[in-house]
Amino acid sequence: LVPVRTRNAYASGVLNAGPGVPAPSEVITVGDTGIDTAHCDFGGAHVAHHALALHHGVPASLPIDPAAGINYVRYSIGDVQTDFIDFDGGHGTHGMASAVGAKGSSPGTRLIALDLGYGPGEGNYHLYVPEDLGDHMLGPVYPHSKIFSASWGEDWNGYTEMARQMDQFVAEHDD
Repeated sequence: LVPVRTRNAYASGVLNAGPGVPAPSEVITVGDTGIDTAHCDFGGAHVAHHALALHHGVPASLPIDPAAGINYVRYSIGDVQTDFIDFDGGHGTHGMASAVGAKGSSPGTRLIALDLGYGPGEGNYHLYVPEDLGDHMLGPVYPHSKIFSASWGEDWNGYTEMARQMDQFVAEHDD
């Protein structure tokens, strides 16, 4: 696993939510620290909980409830298992509300919430992502969602292996 840091945890003032454009067929995937499904931006949404156990070298399939407003996916990678809780001051909740439209600004948009939050770890890291982003993170959600948001990264501000893997996945799946 590769430890990464969350970014922009307290930027709720950046969003200027207002009346939005309905997007009933959009499904957006966000991988982050988790989501507070009781938050006012998500209140009343039907939530389906899923567990996704990943095994090295074996791409996992992900069952999605198409009727759910939020499909909440808990990761399990070897000994690391996430939970259905948001960490890091609500970073995941903020990122997911930003992606789908805070306060109902994009009604009808559905969310796949990938919980990568593992609580406070070494060096104050709060996310652990699979080393193989294509097979173990992007691949399982790709049949359901073509939009993926990752509001986190490594401390080094260069072209990282994770950035290369994201670019490669997008190049190979150009629809």
